[in-house]
Amino acid sequence: MLADWDFSSSSTAAAFLTGYNRSGLAVWKNNGGKSLKQVVDARRSEIVDGKNQQAVVSDLLFCNQNSARGTGALLSDNRFRVYCKSVGRNEIAESCPRSIAVLREKLTKSGLISPDRFQFVMNADYDFDSSSAAAQFLTGYSRNGLDVWKNREGKTLKQLKSTATLL
Repeated sequence: MLADWDFSSSSTAAAFLTGYNRSGLAVWKNNGGKSLKQVVDARRSEIVDGKNQQAVVSDLLFCNQNSARGTGALLSDNRFRVYCKSVGRNEIAESCPRSIAVLREKLTKSGLISPDRFQFVMNADYDFDSSSAAAQFLTGYSRNGLDVWKNREGKTLKQLKSTATLL
């Protein structure tokens, strides 16, 4: 393929590439041979993080805005964890809080993010003070994280919180 393609689901991408209607959760595998389902289930069952003892209280959530492609989850203390390999937009708009630029500089120096010309990649999981801070960090814009982060079905974090269907 000569360009990146965005598909609405892993199954749609698998069907496009294989020509068969298949479950993307079973077809896609990582370098270790684990299926996407196994990886997602492992993340879901990763309930307590040893560093800060905060429980993950949501299924995987996604930030797909402009060139930002992030994966994260809400923590029990209302902080927000963005997972390793999430991709953010390098450019920072004037509307974005200055604290985001400062944090990006700090995480670049520490090796937690690896910037290139247009984007950066997160080299480790990172816990933000809020879903909004996480969204702003990845997109480079002032954003409301409750509206930006969505689950696989496209429901926003705001919708999930209002219906109490986080897990």
